[in-house]
Amino acid sequence: MSRPHLIELITTTEIEPVLVVLALPEHIALVNQHNHAVKHYLATGDAEPLHRLAGASITISGQRHELLTDTTELERRWNLGVLSLEAGEE
Repeated sequence: MSRPHLIELITTTEIEPVLVVLALPEHIALVNQHNHAVKHYLATGDAEPLHRLAGASITISGQRHELLTDTTELERRWNLGVLSLEAGEE
């Protein structure tokens, strides 16, 4: 197991990104990939990396967290100012 990472999780259920501590390498890699895809979409409008992650989720302490890939909702959150191109990973 790798050392824990503090990472922002952008989910379908929480309006603002949630800071979580992840230790499993596969969780860290998936969340980093998702955060990069979100930033890429917000910067370029290219949703292909997000579409590849549709339905992706991680389970933390028995709770499932679905990663947000809906571009309409991402744009809404961006316009509300709750998402940033700087946020996302350790």
